[in-house]
This record gives sequence, structure tokens and C-alpha cells, in this order.
Amino acid sequence: MRRDRKIAQADAERRATGSTNNSGAINGYDAYFGRYSVDTDGTVTQKLLGALSPADVGKVVTRQFQINGAELVIALETTSVGGEPVTRTLRWRRLA
Repeated sequence: MRRDRKIAQADAERRATGSTNNSGAINGYDAYFGRYSVDTDGTVTQKLLGALSPADVGKVVTRQFQINGAELVIALETTSVGGEPVTRTLRWRRLA
């Protein structure tokens, strides 16, 4: 994806193609990449260098994490589209 995408441009492209694949609108697929640091207080902080949603590029997010044996769990407290509290959880498990 191009890093210099504009929010209005991405929205116009979505409307022009009739696409409903918009994670902000339907709580669907989301993707991002960037740099991260692990802090001694049990948090991981990520700076998003690229993201599916142009509005997320440049954001800094801090999340709680736990390591339980071979499993890494990262949790983010947020709200649903309807405003209800939601905990989004990422789980990674080491296989080897």
C-alpha cells in the first residue's frame, strides 16, 4: 500500500467501487505494520508506519501484554461501533 494515501481519496475509491470492505464501518479485516517497543510495565507500544486505514498511519498505540509459556497475548480495550466496551485480543502461540 502507498503510505501517502489520503483519507478522502480512500473513501472516494471505496464508494466508486461499491466496496463494503471497510474495517472502520463493519468491524472487519484490519492490518498495519510499524515499529514497536516493549516496556517493563507490561505494555507494548507500536508506531504505525502503514495501515489498511489511511487514518491509522502515524498513530501510536499502547497495549497490555502477557507471556504465558509459549503464548503471547496482547489486549486492547476499545468500544464497538454501537459504543459498547470491547476487548480486542491478539494471541500468538509458538509452535516449535
